[in-house]
Amino acid sequence: MNATERLSAWLKLHPQTISKVVDFDAGIDKLYQFDFTAANTELNPVIVNDATLFSEWVNKKTGRK
Repeated sequence: MNATERLSAWLKLHPQTISKVVDFDAGIDKLYQFDFTAANTELNPVIVNDATLFSEWVNKKTGRK
């Protein structure tokens, strides 16, 4: 059994351990799909490794300035 199969089996045996990461109300809240892959040319190591620059990038993407 590979790691994915083991995880799947464990989750099926322990469904009570699965919970929300953050509260989300689909009627009010909006989701933004971030691309943190190498395909995203807007992000670079300088931005990713600087909390202030990264926060500014996220705020710009979500419309908060």
